[in-house]
Amino acid sequence: ENQKTYFHPETGAKISKNEYKKLLKGVPQKKEKKEKLPPPPTTGGDEVVEKKEKKVVKDPEQIFVDDTPIGDYKHIDGVFPPTYQPKYVEAAWQSWWEKCGFYKPNVEEALKKKC
Repeated sequence: ENQKTYFHPETGAKISKNEYKKLLKGVPQKKEKKEKLPPPPTTGGDEVVEKKEKKVVKDPEQIFVDDTPIGDYKHIDGVFPPTYQPKYVEAAWQSWWEKCGFYKPNVEEALKKKC
């Protein structure tokens, strides 16, 4: 019941508390939205206007081939594909990991650990 009423200092129109605070801070007001014009009337008959669809032409994706020998560290010099290609990226890593022994279990170390 005890709400304060705020008025625009120039126009005298009733405004909200937030708008009043913005006026005090000097924040510019939003301009009024323009009304959309109604579409032009159709010319009588049952004519149907079809919209033309835009066709997006994509460049064919270039497939990169990894030339790293099996078991060697992957070559990371040169040109890379613009998008992620798992076959190219992961091609040499698996064989290098196996060659380095990353997948060999260490039984003695595992037995020393207590569960």
